[in-house]
Amino acid sequence: MDQPHGYEDNAVKLECPDSDPDSDPADHFSPGSRGSPAPSILSNTRHRFDLSMRDFLECCHIPPEDPAILKLLKDHQIHHWTAFKNVSKEELKELGFAFGPCQLIIAGVLRAN
Repeated sequence: MDQPHGYEDNAVKLECPDSDPDSDPADHFSPGSRGSPAPSILSNTRHRFDLSMRDFLECCHIPPEDPAILKLLKDHQIHHWTAFKNVSKEELKELGFAFGPCQLIIAGVLRAN
């Protein structure tokens, strides 16, 4: 199946702070920062919007090769993750996204913003 725009191999790689389910949340803070997250690619506005769709899906914990997701992205011409900004779970469901991906996409948008 053809991959949507944003799946290029040279795309910016996302360092999603909570991509490792076994990691300790305390590891994501700089020593002495007391509640201030360590700098990551998400803190840089330019890189944040340069995320490939593949990296965004990985940050959302959605398999980037999922044929159902790829079909929906292609059918609805969703070429960049920012298309999901200000979209509700109900709107995603109307487009055909299942419950799980709806939840994960909404959470991913919040993390990437």
